[in-house]
Amino acid sequence: KMAPWWRNFGVKILGFFITSNLKTHFNLFLFICRFKISSHALSILTQISDKSVINIYEENQAILKKVTLLRQVMTLREKSILTSPYIRTCRFAEVLKKDLEDMLKLEKAEVFSLNDFCSIRLGIYLKRLKSQLDLAIKHILQSDCALCLAKGFYCEKCRQSDLIFPFQNEVYQCPVCFACFHQTCFKTNTCGKCLRQKSRDNLTVNKENFPELS
Repeated sequence: KMAPWWRNFGVKILGFFITSNLKTHFNLFLFICRFKISSHALSILTQISDKSVINIYEENQAILKKVTLLRQVMTLREKSILTSPYIRTCRFAEVLKKDLEDMLKLEKAEVFSLNDFCSIRLGIYLKRLKSQLDLAIKHILQSDCALCLAKGFYCEKCRQSDLIFPFQNEVYQCPVCFACFHQTCFKTNTCGKCLRQKSRDNLTVNKENFPELS
């Protein structure tokens, strides 16, 4: 059995060579065909093939501009991460969860496994993830699920009665307070909820420093 420290070292070395080729070719098959690897290296690759260890932003973010397919996958992954909490916490979606395993296990959109890259290159990953995301959104928006709809948002700006969700294309969610806006309402690049919170915080500080203002 391989010692943990040696396995970790091997993963880092192999990761360097693999990601350096992914940067240029985004093609694991070229890498495998071009370079001969030992049985030991193959064993390590097999062990980590399903582990999400390659961070696109850290290795080479520029690859997203060059590879349209990868960019499309990233968009779907980001939406999936916003959608997953609704399904995970919905007791009416227990049967559905079995069909959404790939989507629900995502934690970071930018972190991939070797198997992910192989599936993306073959065109399998995009279709599979899109199918799962469509199923999840259909449950949330079209099944009249009381639990999921109860977690919807009203636009922080216009306060219209229609519910909106952060995974929808026409919706913007503040990364700080998580308030949601229609894209057309969020024009000033400032979040009204954050501004109100900041004003309340400043008022609290002033009252503590100057009790006479209370």
